[in-house]
Amino acid sequence: MATYACAKNSDNNLCSCWDGVNIDSPDHKSHVAYPAGILGACPSSHPVEIPQVFIETIWDTGKFDKSLWPEDGTQPFVFSQGDP
Repeated sequence: MATYACAKNSDNNLCSCWDGVNIDSPDHKSHVAYPAGILGACPSSHPVEIPQVFIETIWDTGKFDKSLWPEDGTQPFVFSQGDP
């Protein structure tokens, strides 16, 4: 008998380094950057640390009709970019 996964989650870390000058930029992203590694320092081009925002979303997939799931019970849900 197959067992079913009951959740699908998405983890998102947002940029936590700012250039210290621009509130926004034409591409809406070049004024901020990611640090080097998870706990790394901000790059010299973006020396101002800003609070890190981590967003985790969990969907309860157990409420979906199991007759539509693969027979082996694997998670049938994927994100639009194809990540499992």
